[in-house]
Amino acid sequence: MRQWRRLSHIIADTIYNKITGEKGFFDTRVIFVDEQKKNGFTVKRLAIMDQDGANLKYLTKGKYMILMPNFSPDGTQATYVSYQLGYPFTYFADLQTGEIAPLTGVKKGMMVISPRFTSDAKSLLFAGSTGENTDIYKITMKKKRLTRLTKSKAIDVSPSESPDSKFIVFSSDREGGINHQKLFIYNKRTKAIKRISQGDGSYATPSWSPRGDLIAFTKILKGKFYIGIMSPDGSNEKILTSGYLVENPSWASSGRNIVFTREEIHHKIKHSSLYMIDISGIGEHRLPTPHDASDASWSPPLPR
Repeated sequence: MRQWRRLSHIIADTIYNKITGEKGFFDTRVIFVDEQKKNGFTVKRLAIMDQDGANLKYLTKGKYMILMPNFSPDGTQATYVSYQLGYPFTYFADLQTGEIAPLTGVKKGMMVISPRFTSDAKSLLFAGSTGENTDIYKITMKKKRLTRLTKSKAIDVSPSESPDSKFIVFSSDREGGINHQKLFIYNKRTKAIKRISQGDGSYATPSWSPRGDLIAFTKILKGKFYIGIMSPDGSNEKILTSGYLVENPSWASSGRNIVFTREEIHHKIKHSSLYMIDISGIGEHRLPTPHDASDASWSPPLPR
């Protein structure tokens, strides 16, 4: 049955490509945080499923709070943040063997959040903190060579590298405080940092499209949340959807669809779900999950 489902996804990708000229996203997976209420507590587990909700599998047992999962460029492993050490730290999950391992090569006690692989998979970008400020770091996967990319008194988080490996977009409060985060571009060759977001409100969780032409983001303005996209130079900002809380956009490999978290209140109880939307702003729909869900990351096409 599973082989037939996989074959149908491959056929759907082929048809989608023929009709639209774009890559399909049917033969892909989504990794996310599964949230289940038990005895008055919320148990968070790392989960993975096909993009249509089938073949769900849990990768962690829910003993520790987790967040911010992200696929590696080849889809064979994922990074995520866990509070297993009593503070936020990054771990790796091997999606083929199920093995879990912590990040090595950083100073003991450093909080390591918002991990994301570089486009060539040779390094890991993350936001690291040992004090009041938080900076963007890069660590090579093989030799564990650690490099601090930003150096300021600000809080710099959520790095995402461009597909051509030349730039890194990140969120920072360096121009206005914790409630006024903006998006900045770090030029890897010149080390120059330039602000790109120009609108009102705070900008967070930037994610560079695999096509390199757009950056998705979360925006907070006057108490309301938005999912939007903009060109890498900050122009052509476009809001795709909004809500009580929408956040954490992640791109499909096609570069034309986004998965994100939507939190809503029903009968005074908050519920969190995963939603998909096209960059045109149409076709928004909920992805089926067995419980509340958040922090999704979309995989590259599965190996064939």
